Amino acid sequence: MTNTLRNLLGDLPFTAEIDWMLRSKNRPRKDHYNLGRLEKSLPAAVEVVKPFAEKAPRGKKVLFFATLHYWIEQSAYLGLVLAGLGHDVTLLTLPYSEWHKEKDKFTQRQRVLHTHDSLAVLSPLVKHVSMLDMQSSARVSHGTLRAVKHDDLPEKILADIKEVSLWDVQYTLMREEVDMNDAGDRALYDLRIERNTFAAKAALQFMQTEKPDVVLIPNGLILEMG
Repeated sequence: MTNTLRNLLGDLPFTAEIDWMLRSKNRPRKDHYNLGRLEKSLPAAVEVVKPFAEKAPRGKKVLFFATLHYWIEQSAYLGLVLAGLGHDVTLLTLPYSEWHKEKDKFTQRQRVLHTHDSLAVLSPLVKHVSMLDMQSSARVSHGTLRAVKHDDLPEKILADIKEVSLWDVQYTLMREEVDMNDAGDRALYDLRIERNTFAAKAALQFMQTEKPDVVLIPNGLILEMG
């Protein structure tokens, strides 16, 4: 299936979901974003933790946030351990693999489904929420953040977004100098601004609603985790 076709199908309601249920779900994943190893190992780990969680005193309300599949793997296991100690754990994910380029909408929607399926066994010990399911603009686009208004965020957060987005570009290009007059550099910076703005807005909305006691992030310097 070509990227053009995937983008077209990604704009149509339920296409990704129907294809996932009837065809893609049970096929070997060729996508770099792959939680298959986690999906296989989690059930046994959950059974080990359950007896401890049942007896543990009530702890804190803990929020994990992770993007990229390897950070999600790590956060899932750390969250499970904390749940076994009695904490109320939520894992908030952003199922991207390519932080430096757009991915077709069809693939991105199926990544959300793959993540939900892979983490389902954690419930009720660890609750899973996909950031891409949180807002109507995200449900429509699943990968483009142009519907997010920058003026919906405080000035301090907007300044932080610009700083982190610049770090993202430097990290991606492996050089400190970023030329905003260069089309490639500017396009990457604009993409990082879009994604980081969405992540900041969604995270702020979630934390204002859920009010976690503590937030744990595996790599809090770059990308949406910054």
